[in-house]
Amino acid sequence: MIAENRVTAAREAERLVFALVKYIGECTNLPHFAEFIKSNLALLFQVLILPNISLTQEDVDEFEDDPQQYIKNDLEESDQETRRRHCMKFVQQLSKKFSNEMTAIIGDLMTQLNSEYEQNKA
Repeated sequence: MIAENRVTAAREAERLVFALVKYIGECTNLPHFAEFIKSNLALLFQVLILPNISLTQEDVDEFEDDPQQYIKNDLEESDQETRRRHCMKFVQQLSKKFSNEMTAIIGDLMTQLNSEYEQNKA
């Protein structure tokens, strides 16, 4: 299920993404919220995480302008204050807390993306 509303991946929304990820991340440590988050992992992944870890046109432009610098920044994690880095840390946190569920969600996503690629290799 793909939700209609998504948190935008635009850089203007980074503060919002930081706040959401931090808040939900803290809630995973609270027993009475953990079950709710666990039951909504797929939706969280589709609406919040995936749009913010996916490549944007800005990322592509930066890579095309200076590929070596883009890769260096990514490998050295000099982009620590970006929505992507925060979302990836959030995925790591969720994976530690809900290992089986996150494995299933990411596996399903990989299958879906491979299927889409096979249908449209252009």
